[in-house]
Amino acid sequence: MNMAEIAACGSGKSFLIYHENPEKLHVNTLPAHAWFIPFDPKQEGACEVCFGDKEQSQRVEMLNGEWEFRYLDSIVDLEDDFTETALDQKIPVPSNWQLFGYDRAQYTNVSYPIPFDPPYVPDDIPVGIYRRTYSYRADGLERILTFEGVDSCLYLFVNGAFVGYTQVSHSVSEFRITDFLKEGTNTIVCVVLKWCDGTYLEDQDKLRLSGIFRDVYMVSRPAKRLTDYRIHAGYDGSFELTAEGAEVRLTCLDAEGKVLFSGTAAPGAPYSVRDLAVTAWTPERPYLYRLLLEAEGEVIGEKIGFRTIEVKQGVVQLNGRPVKLQGVNRHDSY
Repeated sequence: MNMAEIAACGSGKSFLIYHENPEKLHVNTLPAHAWFIPFDPKQEGACEVCFGDKEQSQRVEMLNGEWEFRYLDSIVDLEDDFTETALDQKIPVPSNWQLFGYDRAQYTNVSYPIPFDPPYVPDDIPVGIYRRTYSYRADGLERILTFEGVDSCLYLFVNGAFVGYTQVSHSVSEFRITDFLKEGTNTIVCVVLKWCDGTYLEDQDKLRLSGIFRDVYMVSRPAKRLTDYRIHAGYDGSFELTAEGAEVRLTCLDAEGKVLFSGTAAPGAPYSVRDLAVTAWTPERPYLYRLLLEAEGEVIGEKIGFRTIEVKQGVVQLNGRPVKLQGVNRHDSY
């Protein structure tokens, strides 16, 4: 949808139409891509801190913290002008609203948490409304609002205008909101529903909890930028990178800071190196190299391990040796 199509749809509840439509997992989100955080190359120590946490990047504004909040037992009770309605409660983000006195946690095992009628969910869906302000000053960079996890789905509004929709609760969703912002103070409103058609696919043996349960942050990026990249680093010392959106200058450093190789990757054209003398990654010795990517006024750090995972005659092999995997199904809960 473009801005004209959005404006023609009306306002408020008229946009809450996607959560029972399996054809619309995302509306106005950026395409899925490799997860990475850009850093400003002018930032002090940029080529070192870019391998750290996202909070260290001057291009990232963390929006975690206390948000205005209101919980409703049913979406039927949601006003048409809910983006303007005062919210008299507060809740920390990230969190689950069931852990703060709203609704209750629900454990499911073999049964669905709602009556089985896919793709439909009950009409009286519980809903949480979140609101916070965001201060904006135009600086030539795009603003990308990022949600790392929302259960079960989210409708996003900025300054009263519908921006987009997303589900798939344990995946990252990014919205380019530059065109919705004004100089000064802006209002961000999120409508989070307890159920959507994805509830049928995400039903597992777990405690079901709702809300914005992972980090929320704003990323400032140039309009022309690195949009995605794919890396293969094999046990045999082979390396290949394919970048999308922009030309990339890359430098690979070993754990001691010595340059293993460097070069330039044109967008869409694989850059490859063969027969590198590398230390392989293994579970016993998880040796990581540092790959520095520079493109369009951004620096991105990626830690890589040279390893090869394959299946031969039904046996999983790591670096040519059979391996057994032990793990857990993690649901961001204790």
